[in-house]
Amino acid sequence: MNESLPRYRAAIIGLGAIAQGYGSPECAAPYCHAGGLLHCDRFDFAAAADPFPAAREGFREKWGAVFPDTTLFENLEAMLASERFDVVAVCVRGPHHFEVMKRVLRARPRLVFLEKPPTCSLAEMDELLALAREVGAAITVSYSRHWSPRVLWMERLVQDGLIGRVQSVIGYCDGAILSYASHTTDLVCQFATATNQNSRALRVRARGFVPPDDPRSQNIEAGFEIEPRLEHLSIEFSDGVLGVHVGSHGDAGSFYADVFGERGRARVGMYIEPQAWDLEGKPVEIRGFCELEDKGPFTQAYRQIAVFLDGGAKPDCSDEAFVHINEIGFGAIESVLDGGKVVELPNQNRTRRIWANG
Repeated sequence: MNESLPRYRAAIIGLGAIAQGYGSPECAAPYCHAGGLLHCDRFDFAAAADPFPAAREGFREKWGAVFPDTTLFENLEAMLASERFDVVAVCVRGPHHFEVMKRVLRARPRLVFLEKPPTCSLAEMDELLALAREVGAAITVSYSRHWSPRVLWMERLVQDGLIGRVQSVIGYCDGAILSYASHTTDLVCQFATATNQNSRALRVRARGFVPPDDPRSQNIEAGFEIEPRLEHLSIEFSDGVLGVHVGSHGDAGSFYADVFGERGRARVGMYIEPQAWDLEGKPVEIRGFCELEDKGPFTQAYRQIAVFLDGGAKPDCSDEAFVHINEIGFGAIESVLDGGKVVELPNQNRTRRIWANG
């Protein structure tokens, strides 16, 4: 660690699986916020809040030895009143994001690292963005697989011309549109715009369904609709690139994409080895180019956050970038629930509330 670099104060709200449960201090690349903070070396993990004693006790049992100075609170307000944090990670369930985010933003952190899906309606998103601008805070949404070292590595290679200008991207993932498939929506956009950062989605069309007698219907609150499951999604971009979700029908499962360019194609995802081929189908040798230490996606994300706090660029998936993904997701829902119609972006229906639980 460079001792001359400043350190920043971080806090977490909600001590569930994505905050600290997926992995442990012994893991080389723990898939959770606590693991990202541990390996980033730019943050002091100052505090965490969770109303459930078992969650706090579980955190202390697993992570207490490496974070002995982390203060645990049962009350969100008490934690936010204890000091002003540079970064607050919001890891509560999706339907609680809106109310918790309003309280967090009013405490004026410099950045909020918000778990996906960011909001349960576009109107909620609009209000949170307005409040963030008012208090001078950035919002980064944790489409966490975005920061997989092998994904960031391939993104860099594609940006540098590995397969020429990107023409189309096929992503593989089905499931709940905002809570699950949004990881692949982000991956599709990450590579659809890799060679043209100014390109944006113009319209979407989707096919999906709400299962009959869906058990989730027993748990949603009044005023919400059940989140549809995705079967197929097409995304038209402003520069002519086409992005497609085709469900988990590829030969490598879900959460990966095939990227087609003028000079070849590439395959990328968090759980697969990066590959590339030329136009004749011959493999392109790409090993040896990776310069990213594989401590997991959360470490890479927190490193980007530290660069922003140092005065650098915003992290990936921040502000306008996450809005792009959320607009596509709600556009897909609108299309599914209206019989597969084409939905122009941005969506006109800002008030539809979806029980998106993450």
